[in-house]
Amino acid sequence: MDLLNLFKTYFHVLAWGVLTRGAALLNSLIIARSIGPSAYGVFSIFYAAMVIFWQLPQAFDGYFIASARKVDSQSGKTQLLKACVQLKLAYVLMGGALAYPVAMTVAHLVEKPAVLFPILTAFACGAGLAFLSSIASTYQEAERFGRYASANAFYTGPVLLGLATLFLVNGGITLWGSIGVYVVVCTLVGALSFCSIRKRTGRMRSVDFRLVSDSFHQGKWLLLALMASVIFGRMDLLFLTRYADFESIGVYSVAAQLILFVDLAVGALSGICLPKAGKAVRSDSLLRIFFKENLVMIGVLLCGIAVMVLIAPILVDLLYGVSYSTAGSILRILLCGWTFRVMFIPFSFLFVAFGDTRTRFMLEAWKSLVGLSLLYWLVPLQGLYGAAYAMSLTYTIEAATSAMVLKYKLGHGYRTIGAPRPIVEANT
Repeated sequence: MDLLNLFKTYFHVLAWGVLTRGAALLNSLIIARSIGPSAYGVFSIFYAAMVIFWQLPQAFDGYFIASARKVDSQSGKTQLLKACVQLKLAYVLMGGALAYPVAMTVAHLVEKPAVLFPILTAFACGAGLAFLSSIASTYQEAERFGRYASANAFYTGPVLLGLATLFLVNGGITLWGSIGVYVVVCTLVGALSFCSIRKRTGRMRSVDFRLVSDSFHQGKWLLLALMASVIFGRMDLLFLTRYADFESIGVYSVAAQLILFVDLAVGALSGICLPKAGKAVRSDSLLRIFFKENLVMIGVLLCGIAVMVLIAPILVDLLYGVSYSTAGSILRILLCGWTFRVMFIPFSFLFVAFGDTRTRFMLEAWKSLVGLSLLYWLVPLQGLYGAAYAMSLTYTIEAATSAMVLKYKLGHGYRTIGAPRPIVEANT
């Protein structure tokens, strides 16, 4: 793919992402303005838990994409998809059994019983969205990136409609009404997504245990890496929940939500990079093209981050109001860390493409260890600012360490002929 086509593909995905995930930001804005900083702090804990429960099983989606790229037959890809969805079913059943003990433990650790019910309801939402991600992954694997972006954030539109209905019926939007809208929408979306997948793959009770076992074995390190990444990404809120009041958490969450602009841009690039990384490891020339294309796109993203740093306080006041104005300074600190994170995220998919998910997990574990140490030190000292400094420093250290490891691996370990094997080829 030449640079012109790459730009066209990227901005096509980004445009779809703006239309779909932009609704997520609008939902956040409506809720924050309606319920105020303190109640929004409680909602933010619910939303963070929902994202964690939703994203954890996406490790199986990532493995499905990386493996399906090396399978020519449609039946082989369908077998892979079915195995990954069956693993998600196991995750939902196990998560349902553990949801209450986990919620109780978190509420005890942060000494805030009010977070118990939001965390429990968050699991129901995350479980439903996990099956929506499986549908999105089929479009991503096929490089139909517009449909991938719209499918992955499809739920945000119905949530927006639900909030509008709540406002018309009740004359206002409340904390528990907002959470209720998410629960209803995500449950329905999950049920419809599962039915759609089942229609394509056949009965889920028919299990190819060898294929499911291989999928889990090959994807376990990716699952652990994603677990470390997703949980750490919300660890700042957990520490703030322990040391700050709900109003402060609400203010900090506004800054974290506005990172969505950067996350949206990076997510659009990442959606393209994962399947392309699978192709890039086939030869040295394709790998060089992969690096060249991504360096250009990273430059574009860094320009966008620079603009956001300049307008951060204005953006917060304009969208959320003066009651959240402190979030402008917090946003600037977080953006500094994302500057370095953006530089490496596109290349992180090479670990998956080369089949070295164990190294990916070790890097995520290292990041989590560094981040937890910094949060434990800085949050009690500086509150909201301490959390922002800790996250930015962690992302900077993560990017530097990961880049050094990848450079070493490319020079001493990885070879383009060592791409992961298509585990379902023998079954097709």
